Amino acid sequence: MRKKIFPFSVSLLAILCSIAYADMRPQLKNRVGIPPFQILKEIIDTNYTIRHTSDHPRKQNAPHLTWLADPDPRIRSSLISSSTDIYEVRNLANQLNSSLATIDYGIHHLHTPLLLITGNNDNAAIRLFSEGYESIEQTIRLELDHLHLPLAREVGLTVKEETEQDREMRLIEANVDYQVTLASHRYSQRIKAGRLVVVGGVIDLNNHYGSGKNRMRIINVNGEKDTAKLRTLQLFRQLKPERLHSLGREKMPSPRN
Repeated sequence: MRKKIFPFSVSLLAILCSIAYADMRPQLKNRVGIPPFQILKEIIDTNYTIRHTSDHPRKQNAPHLTWLADPDPRIRSSLISSSTDIYEVRNLANQLNSSLATIDYGIHHLHTPLLLITGNNDNAAIRLFSEGYESIEQTIRLELDHLHLPLAREVGLTVKEETEQDREMRLIEANVDYQVTLASHRYSQRIKAGRLVVVGGVIDLNNHYGSGKNRMRIINVNGEKDTAKLRTLQLFRQLKPERLHSLGREKMPSPRN
């Protein structure tokens, strides 16, 4: 009799554990008070208004840049540019290989002179990868699987006196560096010809670097990661001296009391 009960007990325990794990995962709350019919009304009304304005673009302009970013809704184009001429590409953890065709179109057919790849802190995809994502949908698992190359080693590292926020930022920076490396190799001929610059940055939602919330730090240009060398590049010769703090991944010194 015991032999029949034991497998059932193990199965029941496994089910209960999986349920408990699912309950522990953070769940985003639905936005209250905005039903679909109201959202659709806003979309149609907004589009109707734009269609009748004189400043609506009638010709297709070449975008200034191709921007690869995470789909986090807090990451808006207004954080990096006041221009609307941005060719945006979004996927989980801003991965080049997940959107190759779309990015190739921006580089080879729209001829954008700049490919900007940005990560951001408080990133759900990076957090899922580092904490374990076996229980989520297969489609998402397949996307996150690509992060093993840039992040598997970083996840396993133990850094002395590293906070959870520091660890998260280390993973985000490592991923941006990896994506810039991939892009620099893929588009090397255009880079050598002076027709493309690949830039990696981090949008700091939580003021990790100490420069202010939502500020972007440029940490990699065509594979160059050294802060001192970044600040001497001709690309940034028109920056005001105080804006050079936007280059590099070092934290700003804390103000003295």
